[in-house]
Amino acid sequence: MIHVVRHAHARARARWAADDACRPLSATGTRQAAALADRLEARGVTALMTSPALRCRATLEPLAARLGLALVEADFLAEGSSGRACLDGLLAAAPGTGALVACTHGDVILALLELLEEDGVPLTGAPAVPKGGTWELTLSAGRVSDARLRPPPTL
Repeated sequence: MIHVVRHAHARARARWAADDACRPLSATGTRQAAALADRLEARGVTALMTSPALRCRATLEPLAARLGLALVEADFLAEGSSGRACLDGLLAAAPGTGALVACTHGDVILALLELLEEDGVPLTGAPAVPKGGTWELTLSAGRVSDARLRPPPTL
């Protein structure tokens, strides 16, 4: 199983004067990150990957702390990455046992969903990509066989 998380709510892009890659989570996003850790903690997670952007790292830090796992940065999860790069990277990184949680951006998830749809994968919940939402990708024989949206945790 691969859980593809869109980063939690971040400070407004228009109001953030510094480098966008350093834009932090908002107070709501910090609560979402903790709630995501609650949700994913018991899902057999054995690997964590993140976009290099601070808001993605911060989304998974509570889960990483609970599970004692390192966050691995991956450029294929960075904003602006292609759906193909994302899918290939996720499939290569998926552990043989356990689950992978990867945090990325809305544009990357939309590109990934478009590619999965072209490949005939059933998408339940598409094309939604809410902040803090998680797309659960079921794997079968090294391919995605099903994709289902879990909405952001309620706060």
